[in-house]
Amino acid sequence: MERLLKRLLRLKDGGQQTVPDQQGSLEHAEKNERKRHKYLMLLAVLAASITYQAGLNPPGGFWYDDPNHVAGNPVLHDIHPWRYRTFFIFNGISFMASIVVIMFLLEKSVRKKVVTLEVLHLIMILDLLALMTAFAAGSCQKFRTSMYVYVLIVAVVVYLVLAIGVASSIAKCLKTKGKK
Repeated sequence: MERLLKRLLRLKDGGQQTVPDQQGSLEHAEKNERKRHKYLMLLAVLAASITYQAGLNPPGGFWYDDPNHVAGNPVLHDIHPWRYRTFFIFNGISFMASIVVIMFLLEKSVRKKVVTLEVLHLIMILDLLALMTAFAAGSCQKFRTSMYVYVLIVAVVVYLVLAIGVASSIAKCLKTKGKK
């Protein structure tokens, strides 16, 4: 009976020592999650604001009262229809993705892990890539210049994939060293 009591007391003592450490790590994880939540909200609101403004005032502006053009139609639509369609589609995708992320972040279920922050983070990355594509389609007058912007978008995507790959391999390496 004494041995059993000693073992129980040792376990309780050991358990009490690890509980504050676990609570500290849980508080740290919750704090990081709240920061990430705020970061995603900021990005989503910023992207929604930019895309909303670009939708109200498209690149090139609007035609004035002119016998050759209908007043209020976008200039880019008449000059380069495919570029306007590209701008319109990707700007719309970016706007809707931003609104979806904002709605999920405002929902209390996200805090309960129904939709994880990693999924929302991925949506924001795709949202910003769509925003860059809309910018590329609407910002340049010549096709050659817009190709430079598209090459820049491809370079950013490649950089992101490489950075994520390197960061994940470093994290795995650090986890294996920490377990040893």
